[in-house]
Amino acid sequence: MPNDEQAIVTRYYELVTALIHKNSCVLNQIFAPTAILKCWNGEHYSKYQWIDLIQNEALTYLKFSTIGLPLISQQVATIKSTVTLQGLTGARGMLSQINFIKDDGNWTLTQQVLSKHDSSKKPIDNGLNRNWLNLK
Repeated sequence: MPNDEQAIVTRYYELVTALIHKNSCVLNQIFAPTAILKCWNGEHYSKYQWIDLIQNEALTYLKFSTIGLPLISQQVATIKSTVTLQGLTGARGMLSQINFIKDDGNWTLTQQVLSKHDSSKKPIDNGLNRNWLNLK
């Protein structure tokens, strides 16, 4: 499993780089043929519609912040993050869930689900968010 974890993290960073730099060649390789983008507003976009949105700058990925380690179960992996987007309805922070499937030894993206992120809510401080090096 450690090899799968490293492979999915590597694939995720390739994806993030390609999304931010609008690299349609790499996106075409990473997206599964049936990849879909599901937006907070109920809209769904197929692989090629999604790539077109990015290439035409109707959707711009500005920043990703990963929330935790990838969840891997057999041939499926999920990575959750926050993402800052521009387009579709202006600039906003969103929650992102990206799902990958392992196909022929390669991790391919099957879907990204974007949902609204309420930045006004602060996480409960249970001590887990502190930098343990600074604790006294």
